[in-house]
Formats: sequence, C-alpha cells, structure tokens
Amino acid sequence: MNTAHLYVHSPFCRRKCPYCDFYSVRQADTVDNDARRYYAAVCREWDVRRRTGDMPPPHPAWRTVFFGGGTPSLVPPERLEAVAQAVGMTERAGAARDAFEGTIEINPESLTPEKMSAYRQMGFNRFSVGIQSFHDADLAFLERVHDAEQGRKVVEMLTRQRETEAISVSMDLIYAIPGQTPERWRQTLTQAIDLGVDHISAYGLSYYEGVELTARRDAGDIRPVSDEEDAALFEMAHQLLIEAGYEHYEISNYARPGRRCAHNAAVWRREAYLGLGASAHSCIAGRRWHNPPDWIVYSKGFETGQDTRIFDPEAEAPESIRAERLLLGLRTREGVDLGQWPDPERAQWLQRHGEWIEELIRDGLAQYKEDRLALTWQGWLLYDTILERLI
Repeated sequence: MNTAHLYVHSPFCRRKCPYCDFYSVRQADTVDNDARRYYAAVCREWDVRRRTGDMPPPHPAWRTVFFGGGTPSLVPPERLEAVAQAVGMTERAGAARDAFEGTIEINPESLTPEKMSAYRQMGFNRFSVGIQSFHDADLAFLERVHDAEQGRKVVEMLTRQRETEAISVSMDLIYAIPGQTPERWRQTLTQAIDLGVDHISAYGLSYYEGVELTARRDAGDIRPVSDEEDAALFEMAHQLLIEAGYEHYEISNYARPGRRCAHNAAVWRREAYLGLGASAHSCIAGRRWHNPPDWIVYSKGFETGQDTRIFDPEAEAPESIRAERLLLGLRTREGVDLGQWPDPERAQWLQRHGEWIEELIRDGLAQYKEDRLALTWQGWLLYDTILERLI
C-alpha cells in the first residue's frame, strides 16, 4: 500500500522549551555538523524504505509533506533540501495548493528572507510559526527565544509574501499559561486575527510526564490554572475565531475556508503515512513502527546498515484500532465514522454505549447522524472524560 503523506522530524532546537514533550535536543553551536550527519541518515532511511518495500514503487506523488520538530528552520536550508530532493518533494514544487501541501515549522528568531526563498524552491507552500503568545511575559514563562515583536514581524513578512505567492500561513498559540489573564489571551487572539493568518492552532498548556514544567508544578513552584479558567479561555478562542470567519474543525485547530492542515487531517482520518527521522512514527499497510527518540542512535544505525525502528504490534489489534478511531475522530468536527467498524463489533459497542450517547446528544455535547458520531465544541470541553468512558 502506497502513501501520499510524509513526515520528516528535525530534532534540533536552540533551547528546549520546558513544556514540550516532542523529541528535541538543544543544539545551537554545532548544529550544522550534527545536521549534516543527521539528514544524511534521513536520506539513507528513505533509501532503505524504498528498497525494502515499505514504500513500494512507483515514486509517490506526495499529497502532503510535513517537516516538523524541533525547529527545522534552525538548520541550514541545504540540509533540508537534500531530503526534499531525495524523497521527490521538489518535483511537487509549484503544484496547485489543493493538490500538494508542503508544511515547514519555523520559529520567529530563525527565519530569514533567504531561508524563505530556499523553502519555496524546495516546494514548501505552508508555513507554521511557533508564536505561542504576543505578550513578552507569557513568552518569558514559556522560555521562548523570541519576543512578541519578532513574532509579529515574521508573520507580517509571511503574509506579505502571500500577496504574490500561493502560500498559507499558520501560527501556534498557547493559553492557560500561569499568570496569563483573560485579557492578555484576548489580545493575543485579536492580534492573530488582525494579522490575517490562514490557520490558528490554539493549545491549552499541558503538563506532560517527564518534562521540566511538570516537575516545577509538582514541586509547587507554579500553579496551573483551574479547569474552570481553562474552559473559559477555550470558549473565548472559539467565539472570537468563529466570529472572525474561522472554522473550528478540530479541538485545537481553526482555519479559514479551504485552509485546513491537510497533513494533520489525513492522520486524524487514519490514512497511511511515512515518518522519517528520530522518533518519527509510520503507519503503512496496517503496520506501525517508530524510530528511536535519539538522533545519534538513529544516525549510527543507518550509518552501519542497521534498521533501528521499533514495531508496535499491539497497535494493530482490533481493540487498539477502535480506540484510536475514537481518540482521533472525536477530536474532529466530522467525528468518527462508526459505519467503518465491522459487525458485530459496531452493534455491540452501540448497545453498550447507546444510552449514554443519547444523553450526550440531549445535553448538546454530541451529534449522531448517518453512523457518524461527533462532539460539539461544548463536548470538546469534556473530551478526556467522554473518551475514557467510550474506550
């Protein structure tokens, strides 16, 4: 089974954000030497996947390519270009935006006009900027490298570029930051709207196991916002962005019409995808694996001819597939298509949960139509609780 979706992970960051649970390493002074070695390994992995049949011919006409991290924009563009050429992404450069989406994640302090030009030549037409906030106090708490003014200038540069080129501009924002007032969150949202970006991802600050922020919380150094405050900030984002013409198409994601993130939407629909790089996950022809979350181990493996990926057979079990369909589908506006479930599994599941689902519908938390179960935005406020009960 071929796939039209590719993810490439860049592990390098100038600073490790205390809230981030994605695999990344602090690497500024020697990033070019390390990046040269790392991206050479990524190219080798691609070659292995092609030769071993994980990506059977013909050469894929990628529908989406996503370079994430980490901070892809930290490394010299020629390192990324080597991968883009190897996988055939550059062949998609200039394709119509509805036929190909090439996304690169960038941080404001690391983007220059020269890099922007190089990214466009590689085929990137969607730029996702890690803004997080337009208030310096919030950025200081999050230990971001850039300040609010740098964030604004980068977004303005990208939106000016959009006037002459067919590109999309997205930004990430974070709410429920300790010390962040509702008014500060409102101002950040208003500035994002005024800048005219095509897509906004608004994430509540999370406390993941093993990250620095969680350790500080557990030590009593910081106090997270209450559930009630978190819900109020979520509702504020929903109302302001809907009024501004964005559609709320996933719990944390808003888009102008026709500007959804096609790559993420494909993953949420459980379409096949290939992941290259340290910690990257893949799902092809029912098989799931991930690479080790260590760029040196990963690179050394492909330098010595070893395939270090880790398979996850438990993820292929029927109950795991059902749980993942619920987990991903209920995050989206379209919901989960129960019609795809095999009988009698579907009938048994509906018999077990049907009465409670009807209660959710009566309370305005869910909708059920033509075998498709979806949560309303009010239901998303209780997503974790609903999901746990349904699984």
